[in-house]
Amino acid sequence: NLAEFITDMHKMLTEIAMCKLGVPKNILSFSILSKLNEDLYNVVDHIIMNKVICESPPANLTKLQEIVHLEESRRAKNQCTIISKYSHEPAENASALIHESSKKGVRKKKQGPYCEPGKHNPAATSHNEDHCYQLHPHL
Repeated sequence: NLAEFITDMHKMLTEIAMCKLGVPKNILSFSILSKLNEDLYNVVDHIIMNKVICESPPANLTKLQEIVHLEESRRAKNQCTIISKYSHEPAENASALIHESSKKGVRKKKQGPYCEPGKHNPAATSHNEDHCYQLHPHL
């Protein structure tokens, strides 16, 4: 758990400061990053690219804490979205499906004069005699 890891690292940094061990800050920062799960390697890459964060272990932990907060916010948002979808949308989706399925079976009725098999109707406005399917079925 990343939140627990951050808490443990804060305690460790406090103990190191109290003992005055003199461990360079960048070594502490990289030690913290090296202990992270490979799922967070992308985050580690971004932190390493920021010199200010790399030189300060507390800044390093603050950045990781931001990630924890972001993940918790996303989870909470996704849960709210899922709950709202299941509580409101089924009726709307059902009516939309009924509406869509009722449209599928209905065909538009052809309007206008029709050509008889083997005869072109001169009143037909959609095509001329040369393009009449009834006279030229091979078209």
